[in-house]
Amino acid sequence: MNNSRVMAECNIQLPDINRKTLTQWYNNKQKKREAEVLLQGIRITEPAMASSQPLPPAKEIPCRPPVVNFPTPLTFILPANTTGEAKLRLVTPRAEPLFRKPTNPAPSRIQLRPNTSTQHHQLALLLQCHAAKGII
Repeated sequence: MNNSRVMAECNIQLPDINRKTLTQWYNNKQKKREAEVLLQGIRITEPAMASSQPLPPAKEIPCRPPVVNFPTPLTFILPANTTGEAKLRLVTPRAEPLFRKPTNPAPSRIQLRPNTSTQHHQLALLLQCHAAKGII
């Protein structure tokens, strides 16, 4: 299969074999074996395709449907037209929220006194990040 010269000269088509293909082949083979074992000693007769008695004649279908005379004509009563008679609802304005979140919060800095200058720098960066995300 890896040799292109050999594959070009032969007419054999080799399918890819993987776990799924092998499982399908094995399951189909097992099903056939089980059916053969279960059907041992049982004669299955083919049903006759022809009957010894002739078929009854076909029913004739009329060209037009039959006319039926009802005792009274069918009348459908439509409901009254009430277009434009509905009461309009008043739209109440929504109450504004008690607390509004600012759209662009200004970066806030809290002055804490850290022990060293590196801690001070890290704390200032952390507070700026939280303020930008709106956490503070």
